[in-house]
Amino acid sequence: MILIIIGPYAYHKSYQKIIEIKAFASENLSLLVIPRIAFTKPFFPNDNEKNNLTTGIMSIKNNNHLLLASHSGDGIHSYFKKLEELKIGDEFFIKENNQERKYQIIAVNYKDKDGKLSYQSKEDNLVILITCSKKVLNKQVYFVGKKV
Repeated sequence: MILIIIGPYAYHKSYQKIIEIKAFASENLSLLVIPRIAFTKPFFPNDNEKNNLTTGIMSIKNNNHLLLASHSGDGIHSYFKKLEELKIGDEFFIKENNQERKYQIIAVNYKDKDGKLSYQSKEDNLVILITCSKKVLNKQVYFVGKKV
């Protein structure tokens, strides 16, 4: 006889995944998928009242660019913990409205934690992933993804 004991943390993570999948299906959310770090999480559209950092990933539409921000700490909604493992050339996907868009990271930069991000580009439809850096103290790291 084999007895499997699921600790509170494992149970909580499994339960959280079920909640996320149900929310994705019922609220027509978008899904961010980053294969290199085995990351798949839904996020709310920027015009939804639940779109904020306390729900996990906050989306901000700015001109023709999409900014996706999340915490990188140890909290339950700190989804970007492994983001700094990404490198230029890595790919990620955004799934929404039964469509999948593929992006490739073209730039990685660090900036001061000042609540602002200024990124100049002639490219349209970029996606920028941003979080606090775990490697460089008092900085944020952001990854620029170009549609491929």
